[in-house]
Amino acid sequence: TSLKDDAGGDANFDGDASWPGPGDWGRILFADSSVDALTTLQYVEVRFGGSTGSGLDIISAAPAIADSVIASNAGYGVKANTQAAPKLQRNWILDNTAGGVWLGGTSTATLSDNRLWGNGGYAVYMDASCYPAIAGNDAFDNVVNGVRVAGNVAFSQTWSSNLPYVIEGSLTITSGPSLTIQPGALVKFKDTASLLTVYGALIADGTDAAPITFTSLRDDDAGGDTDNNGGIFWASPGDWQRIHFTALSDDGRDILRLTPAERRK
Repeated sequence: TSLKDDAGGDANFDGDASWPGPGDWGRILFADSSVDALTTLQYVEVRFGGSTGSGLDIISAAPAIADSVIASNAGYGVKANTQAAPKLQRNWILDNTAGGVWLGGTSTATLSDNRLWGNGGYAVYMDASCYPAIAGNDAFDNVVNGVRVAGNVAFSQTWSSNLPYVIEGSLTITSGPSLTIQPGALVKFKDTASLLTVYGALIADGTDAAPITFTSLRDDDAGGDTDNNGGIFWASPGDWQRIHFTALSDDGRDILRLTPAERRK
């Protein structure tokens, strides 16, 4: 934490003259040379860091981070980049200024049973090159209570039903890979610039008990108030563009099986 943080006592002996804030110090960096099998953070608190963009920065490494509090950092609570594969389990990731977790560069993080609350952006922000395992997480009072995704799906991957996925801008499934969306999953589109284009395969095979929903970010009837605006804006036709199956899409694998009620906005 920050030297200005009087948790544990007034370490800088200034009384109440200074207060801690996001960005007071840099980061904890896990680099490629770190020993993954021995690298663990458990029952720790990481607070008021992030002057370089995150409290924890993971590059080509795979630490285990569990049962910890990652809060009030400038930027993101956790960033994982360049084929990073951290295991984030049962953490409280709170009140970070840009968002909870940022994933890039084909990272394969495991995010399970975390509480992503009060962050100043998306609960999880990732590009489509990443394929994390997401289960059991809770997103509350973030600017967007979902997983942002955009770019090119260049590897076959699966989206779970845990948190809403929010397509921001263009998402393209390139020729060859498949995107499988599990029953019960929710996919929202941010705005009129948002669309999904299929050159490979889209496998969205819902069930009566667990339909798959594609809808507007403003649609609070599906998955609640994902954009956390208290219902100020209502969903309406034309909020987002389309799902476009190109002539090159893989007809033998494409499945879009939804109940009529789930084809929304």
